[in-house]
Amino acid sequence: DHEMRPEAMNEAVYFSCLKVLSESVGKLPLKVMQAQPGKGVKVARDHRWYRTLNERPNRYMTSSTFWGLMEICRNHYGNGYAWIDTRPPLNKPQLWPIDPKTVQVWYDDACMLQDAPDVYYLMSTKNGRTVLSSEEVLHFKSHQTLDGLVGVSVREQLASTIQGSVKAQKLINKMYDSGMTAKAVLQYTGGLDDEKVRTLTKGIEEYAKGKLRSQGVENIIPIPMGFTLTPLNIKLADNQFLEVKQYSALQIAAAFGVK
Repeated sequence: DHEMRPEAMNEAVYFSCLKVLSESVGKLPLKVMQAQPGKGVKVARDHRWYRTLNERPNRYMTSSTFWGLMEICRNHYGNGYAWIDTRPPLNKPQLWPIDPKTVQVWYDDACMLQDAPDVYYLMSTKNGRTVLSSEEVLHFKSHQTLDGLVGVSVREQLASTIQGSVKAQKLINKMYDSGMTAKAVLQYTGGLDDEKVRTLTKGIEEYAKGKLRSQGVENIIPIPMGFTLTPLNIKLADNQFLEVKQYSALQIAAAFGVK
């Protein structure tokens, strides 16, 4: 499943690792060098690919934006793709990023797509399917691959760890929303139908969560006579919540290769 998952991007450690890697790669210079017999190596500033790689891969992106995007796709999806556009004018080639969710990689040794065996990239667009050969695509794989053709994303490698970190953050957010009030058991004698129980508990929740603060009621929870409200305390320290969260952060950072 290569669908962009907002909850993974919202996880602080995961996002920070992507940010560090993409910004580091985006700031690196990428120059075209030319070897000269007996004279060493020089920067080939007059080469037709020099400005494309070093300054502006396409007319909408700077080099830092483009290569940072490739690094994000490489880690988040496992693969970063770019189309090598050499259409006229030939003296200004361009590189266009491809959405990884729209790409399928085929090793066509049976010659079903083209006449020659090769690695082909099937790209789904609004106008149909486009087939690109290996010479028309820049393909950046993640450091982990199972077949040598496509990379495995960090999300796939650490799915359970990232999901656990996201759930931990949701738990903290939920506790903030409830005014750090845990669940409680409401004991009462006598009979109440379901509708009255829902109405009563809803009213108590409004008092407990501070929803009536605008009316001057903040720290008082009124309970009818004969009712007892017993909180079910959740102690994060007893559950080693911070230790587990820190361990998950170390696992995510290690998968990215970030300290």
